[in-house]
Amino acid sequence: MNLIRKSSLSPQQRWLIEDVLREHPFSQIHQLHVSKSEPLSVPAPILTCNKKLGAEPHQPVPAESDFWLKRQVIELLDAIKELGEGVIEKIEVRHGLPWTVKTVRPAVAARSKS
Repeated sequence: MNLIRKSSLSPQQRWLIEDVLREHPFSQIHQLHVSKSEPLSVPAPILTCNKKLGAEPHQPVPAESDFWLKRQVIELLDAIKELGEGVIEKIEVRHGLPWTVKTVRPAVAARSKS
């Protein structure tokens, strides 16, 4: 796994990390469209947000600070790159980090026997 700094991300990757994951630390992201191995903000994904009752307010890292990405974020970016074109059905977010990723893709057709 390569180490990646936030400052090296594309604008679309920064949008996903800062505006979606960071701002919605306990959520599910549905229907995230991917094109040319980049997450798309249009059409906007659908967010299902969870609020933990009785918990201290979430204090995200300030957006302007640069930092090394955590392993889970790097793996999400790798999954987006691997998908290339399509839609990520669901990303579950816990504590501001991607927890699970659900993708849907067509099955490979069976080879005919000759």
